[in-house]
Amino acid sequence: MTATIWDIAARRAAAIYGTPTHRWTTPGQLAAAIDPSTVQTEALDLIDEALVDVAEGRCDRLIITVPPQEGKSTRVTTVGPLWMLTRNPDLRIAIACYAQDLADEFGRNIRNHITSNDGTDGSLDLGLRIAPDNGAARRWRIAGRRGGVRAVGLTAGLTGKAAEAIFIDDPIADLIQANSTAWREVVWGFWTAVANTRLAPGAPVVVILTRWHEDDLVGRLLAAEDAHRWRVINIPAQADHDPAKGETDPLGREPGEYLNSARGRTVEQWEQIRVAVGSRVWNALYQGRPTAPEGDLFERGWWREYTSPRWIVRDDGSYWAINPDEVIQSWDMAFKDTDSSDWVVGQVWARWGLQVYLLDQVRERLSFVETRKAVRRLAVKWPQATLKLVEDKANGTAVINSLQRTVAGLIAEEPHGSKYARAAAISPFVEAGQVLLPAPELAPWVGEFIDECVIGSTVIITRHGLIPASEIKVGDEVLTHRGRFRPVTATSVREAPELVTIRAKTLDPITLTPNHPVFAMTVRRNVAGLLAPIGKEWVPAGEVSCRTAVLSARGEIEPSHKPHHAMTFPVLDPDQELQEIDLRAWFDIKLPEAKTEGLGRKTYAIVDDGETIRINSARAQSLRYRQVLDRRFGRICGLYLAEGSYSTGRVFWSLHKDETEFAEEITSFLRERWGINSHVASLGKANPNCINVTASLRRMERFFAEFGRGAANKRIPWWAWEAPAAFIEGLVSGWLDGDGHKTAQGWKGTTTSPHLAWGIRLLATRLDKWALLSWSEPRKPSLIGKHTVTPRHATFSVDLLDREKATHVFDGEHVGLWVKETGPAGNGTVYNFTVAEDESYVTTGGAVHNCASFPNGRHDDQVDGTSQAINRLLLAPLLAGTLIVGDDELDEELDDYEISPI
Repeated sequence: MTATIWDIAARRAAAIYGTPTHRWTTPGQLAAAIDPSTVQTEALDLIDEALVDVAEGRCDRLIITVPPQEGKSTRVTTVGPLWMLTRNPDLRIAIACYAQDLADEFGRNIRNHITSNDGTDGSLDLGLRIAPDNGAARRWRIAGRRGGVRAVGLTAGLTGKAAEAIFIDDPIADLIQANSTAWREVVWGFWTAVANTRLAPGAPVVVILTRWHEDDLVGRLLAAEDAHRWRVINIPAQADHDPAKGETDPLGREPGEYLNSARGRTVEQWEQIRVAVGSRVWNALYQGRPTAPEGDLFERGWWREYTSPRWIVRDDGSYWAINPDEVIQSWDMAFKDTDSSDWVVGQVWARWGLQVYLLDQVRERLSFVETRKAVRRLAVKWPQATLKLVEDKANGTAVINSLQRTVAGLIAEEPHGSKYARAAAISPFVEAGQVLLPAPELAPWVGEFIDECVIGSTVIITRHGLIPASEIKVGDEVLTHRGRFRPVTATSVREAPELVTIRAKTLDPITLTPNHPVFAMTVRRNVAGLLAPIGKEWVPAGEVSCRTAVLSARGEIEPSHKPHHAMTFPVLDPDQELQEIDLRAWFDIKLPEAKTEGLGRKTYAIVDDGETIRINSARAQSLRYRQVLDRRFGRICGLYLAEGSYSTGRVFWSLHKDETEFAEEITSFLRERWGINSHVASLGKANPNCINVTASLRRMERFFAEFGRGAANKRIPWWAWEAPAAFIEGLVSGWLDGDGHKTAQGWKGTTTSPHLAWGIRLLATRLDKWALLSWSEPRKPSLIGKHTVTPRHATFSVDLLDREKATHVFDGEHVGLWVKETGPAGNGTVYNFTVAEDESYVTTGGAVHNCASFPNGRHDDQVDGTSQAINRLLLAPLLAGTLIVGDDELDEELDDYEISPI
């Protein structure tokens, strides 16, 4: 590195005046020197001690987990690196976070502490100066020294010199990222293939975070073979150790004692947080012990039901709750305009002490005029509910304005935060058994409130292939109606008394509860016989209409031109395209520097020059690990899906002897792009019509294992869904060249893997194609050469069609497949799960809405109405301190009521 004039000046100044001696024995002392108002707690004392051990070489792997907002990031990731630089200005430090802007903030804060504490005007002098020509927030250096800070987001690289200390701060941003398998793979890939490869010998690593998920970075580090290297400091918000088992608290607290908070939180405030966030979030974020959730916000076992009426009916037909503390109505009016008919929900809730009861509910598809009538009817039926909350969205305000002269107590309620956040706020009351629903014999509609589900054999399309609904787990990423993958956050199972089946053209039948919404396209057949889209909406399965037939003037039966429904299948639309991949994530080669290892009786050296790994041994090999996802790469993957397999350390493509052009395509690609030599050989007498292309490289099979081995197990790898269209086009064409043939309508491919058939169908949507699937049972034994072959698997035929066909219609976002039949399907066991963000998932029978034990998936109206009511009756007055319940028993009329779990 060439010295600048500033470097030379800094060195001369140091030679004349000397470098200020290190004066702060801990990061906490430095923090107090910079800001005398710094609060020092027992937890921060423990963190300081650990950082001192890191700086003095007694600990090279440190994990610190602390509840949110307790000063961990400021102390560890801001003051920690700064303190280390005051001890050793030549130290090269890397900081990594879930996002680049957060990493920039850490880099900027450390830099600003240096520039504002330079001894000017008698201020504190840290003895450090920023090199003027190298002072960007994300990458700066100490003037005249080697040391400095490089701050990166997890999706960036750590190029340049090796890092002599790495701080990884909060690699997961929120619950959505925590529940995303793909993001957890990104975090783990950063550690294994980026951070681990840039560490200088003996360099320490500090991981500081709030726990979100049992499979987060800490979970994986402690499950790895070298877990013993890590020192773990977990500081729970509330001491939860068991002295009888020999357990101790890191701060020496008694069991149940809360943390002395850096923010000054009192015991009462800690208790309020514990109640407000619920057990799942409390155990993960605040106690540092995440567990696999049985459910998302609301588990079915939390709900309580009451079996006797808590009201009387007067002679005039009005309903009166028996001595309640409060009765309110809550309305959600979801229609889009004054002429449409959509779901409207009105609920009546009553509170007795700290328990709230759902007394009544109206849930119907209503127009604006019908909604006004429904509000008046419920107001007359429950006169005690003088307060009527109406969510201020859609036409809620219009309803209030039109009824304010005839219905008293209508109040607009502005929703704050997402539906998920509002439901999360009331979930602790449900968990505590303080929210009760009427038993089915009191209110037959309560089943609609609780459940909408699909049967267990329903096949769900996930990032990793097809999975039956009965086997879906929390964390699995499923395809949603928006064409992207999102994680499942809750699952449950129950018995359903009524089911319906929908059969759409070229899709599998789907069986589900009648009220479970499906994403349906309304279509009409035009004069050319093609389907024309009219609109799309969520429709309860029991209300889906199928195409009808009419008798023509010629006496022939032909399809009706009346509007009917079509099931939808999304066009693949990834959040962002993956332009290249790093093969080191699969080859699992750790390269801190040139290294010699034993391989049998030989030794070899591994060298990483930033683009290529060279393995210098008796048989020199190299691997170009940065690979662009272009059409050429896609074709090699597609040919593997058709003709490839693997074994330990090698991958091979089995081709017909006449397919020499494919053999040359594969060998040239591996040589030119991967830097791997392969060879082509005939199988001779064993199979004279076959040639094999074989490539060998240690651990090479790990990459191709993502595509599967054996014809019936081939699949699209999880990362390929985000690949560019050029790669996808190459993959599909390579597969068709190997397992397909040209037809009059286009191309037809065959496979015995349902995972691959449906994967090709989904990828084809990126190419403006629709894949028509058909399948046949295993054929009878046949003679191939001298051998009798008995097929064991069904065969799937995949026909790639253009957009304009009579079987389907594109609207740019979805493919519509007309519904040919609907009908009852008896009863049975159904499975229930919730999906983050998009609240939907795609089955092999079409796109359906999120189902959940509560909130009721598609019916945001019920979610919002319930959240609105419980917030007004319990949460808001409790937080305001205005809801105070004494120890006296409730009225004698209520003492004998039986309350039991659902």
